[in-house]
Amino acid sequence: MSAPYSESLFVLASVAHMYHIEKRQYTQATVALAVASGARSNGLVMAGYPCYVALHSLLTENADVRKRMNLIG
Repeated sequence: MSAPYSESLFVLASVAHMYHIEKRQYTQATVALAVASGARSNGLVMAGYPCYVALHSLLTENADVRKRMNLIG
């Protein structure tokens, strides 16, 4: 007997998920996340990546606005 390995599918879906998040293609990113989660249960951990990207862009945009308003050195 043999069992199929799901690592390659998981890696492909993980990379696709992050790529589509960066390109702001959220439907494709959601599908890739679903595939990764289906391939391996730790794919659910990847749901934190969109949260990180959103938080990072929010903090970066606010810093740029404050710089333009001369509130930061």
